[in-house]
Amino acid sequence: EWSDDTKYYRGQVTATPGCPSFPLSQWTLLLEGRAPDLEKVLSGHYSTSIDPKQTQSLGKGFEITLSQPTTTHKVKTYGDWSITTDLWIEVLSFIMPWKETELRGYKQYISGFFVNVHYALHSRILNFDKACCLIVEGQKYLRFNAISKFRRLEVSHLSSLGMVAYAEL
Repeated sequence: EWSDDTKYYRGQVTATPGCPSFPLSQWTLLLEGRAPDLEKVLSGHYSTSIDPKQTQSLGKGFEITLSQPTTTHKVKTYGDWSITTDLWIEVLSFIMPWKETELRGYKQYISGFFVNVHYALHSRILNFDKACCLIVEGQKYLRFNAISKFRRLEVSHLSSLGMVAYAEL
């Protein structure tokens, strides 16, 4: 399993021809079965500055040195979220092609909220998305296309009666 030696598999995947560009730290999260940090993905996509270098051993005396982008962009809009989600889907589909349909369905589900909710409340949708990712991450059997499992989160994050909305008052 990839999560047993993520550094090794990350090196193997990122050295594969045709591998999509994605921040190294986020590759690690994907290989551990976790959702990426979309702000780091967005920052990596638009980055013009970098953090200190990271070195990855390839074995037999070979090393590859890569630099990580600094987190400079925040996911604040539907456009930001859509760009980063498309990058996430592309990368995860590169290593797990069977996940593409699941993630595209999830993106369509979340996009429906952005389309139907006033832009002033889009931060709630972004937080709802993060909460959904945490639920899937915490319950390995759960998939992103299990929309019915997110209903309680819809109420808590998106409804005016929800606990998250109430906390914002």
